[in-house]
Amino acid sequence: MRYTDRIELIYTGTNPDSLHGVASTTTQTVTCLVRPVTDLHILETFGLVNTRTFEVHIKNAIPVPNRVKYMGRDWTINRTFVNRKTTVLLITGGA
Repeated sequence: MRYTDRIELIYTGTNPDSLHGVASTTTQTVTCLVRPVTDLHILETFGLVNTRTFEVHIKNAIPVPNRVKYMGRDWTINRTFVNRKTTVLLITGGA
């Protein structure tokens, strides 16, 4: 599998040391393979028939991010599959 695309993973969390619990954001850029999901059965299973949906294949197992940035737009993560050597994210949105 060729990991030719770049995607930015966005992790959002609260800082336990802050007084008011302000959310901190951490970003990480990784290489990946992005493919559109075209199988109607998969789209119907996850209820994503009327949205743009992509599969993002990332090498190695990673912590699951809160959002991703691809093509300059924010995308939401609908489903995550973490395997031994890869992580697959189903992302939608980007409008």
